[in-house]
Amino acid sequence: MKGRYRISSPLYNTSRWRKLRKQWLALQPYCVFCQNGTVGRVVDHIIPHKGNEQLFWNTHNLQTLCQ
Repeated sequence: MKGRYRISSPLYNTSRWRKLRKQWLALQPYCVFCQNGTVGRVVDHIIPHKGNEQLFWNTHNLQTLCQ
């Protein structure tokens, strides 16, 4: 998965994304892979959006990761 977490889309620089990210982490604060209650800091797209805005903004395509 090298490069998977590279943030290159300008969508990540929008206030809309920052607001959505903050809301998501408030609702889903724990890493989906850790079984020990690790608080996540990364909001990841389950299916890479590759610039597709519909996929980017779809909350069913988001997950919380610890790193």
